[in-house]
Amino acid sequence: LAEKDRVIAELRAKLGQDSGNSHRPPSSDPPGSGTRKKRRASRQRKRSGRRPGGQPGHKGSTRSLLEPSAVDHIESLRPDVCQGCGASLDGASLEPNPERHQVYELPEVRPVVTEYQLNACACGKCGMRNKPGLPSGVSWSAFGPGVHALVATLSGQYHLSRRRIQQLLADFFGLKVSLGAIVDMQARVTSAMAPAVDELRAEMHRTTAPTGMDETGWRQAGERRWLWIAITDALALFAVRDSRGGKVVQELVGDEAGGRVIVTDRWSAYHQVPLARRQFCWSHLLRDFLKMADAPDEEAKRLGSGLFQLGTQMFR
Repeated sequence: LAEKDRVIAELRAKLGQDSGNSHRPPSSDPPGSGTRKKRRASRQRKRSGRRPGGQPGHKGSTRSLLEPSAVDHIESLRPDVCQGCGASLDGASLEPNPERHQVYELPEVRPVVTEYQLNACACGKCGMRNKPGLPSGVSWSAFGPGVHALVATLSGQYHLSRRRIQQLLADFFGLKVSLGAIVDMQARVTSAMAPAVDELRAEMHRTTAPTGMDETGWRQAGERRWLWIAITDALALFAVRDSRGGKVVQELVGDEAGGRVIVTDRWSAYHQVPLARRQFCWSHLLRDFLKMADAPDEEAKRLGSGLFQLGTQMFR
């Protein structure tokens, strides 16, 4: 009976776990969990009794007017007839310092197409046919560096799919691009960025700044991969690999990981980092303390509550 009571207590503790006291994602929280209720309560704002909008005494903010020299077009307007009697105001003198209103608008952007004509001619002395090459900086791609940069930014920074990029280029710039051409541009930018990534990786190996590391599941070409990150205050290095093992840790931060502190969760790939220089993620620790505080064992409950209070006090 004592053994069954122990098993029942463990199962009840597992049933009480959610994203607040375990490492489960918030999407797995059941409808009646305490963490879900706390999130719902935090989203429900209490009524303050004040009217919507700016409050009395609130310091407003407005867009500063540009100097006339920085304005592209100026239209000077004047009234045609008097609003009081209807008389013409053609000859009336205007007051100084008119009220100014500036409107920002985006210009219509269309691609600039440059045609390079490679004229050939035969040598009058030996008869050899000669044809010039393209100017320096011009490739045989149908799209210039600006289009390549935009495609890479929309893909890497704004996370648009290739079809979304294709649609955006057509809708906003009148530029028709095939999906294959978008793939080719992404590959060219990847190759062009390789030296910068190598420089970043070398600096990540040299730095002594505290470094956070993590990994998460990733889909690439329909196959399972892992997205890794090593990050400091000044550096952020991402890598997509087919391994979740310790060799990727060595690749990102070096074999010895320098003399710095590495902040991680408890995944086994990070066990190679010496404990003296390994900091467990505090978000994970606080959830572990809450899990202990919810345990049926009184000693674990007392210890978990005390650790959680100390952790929250430290962050305050």
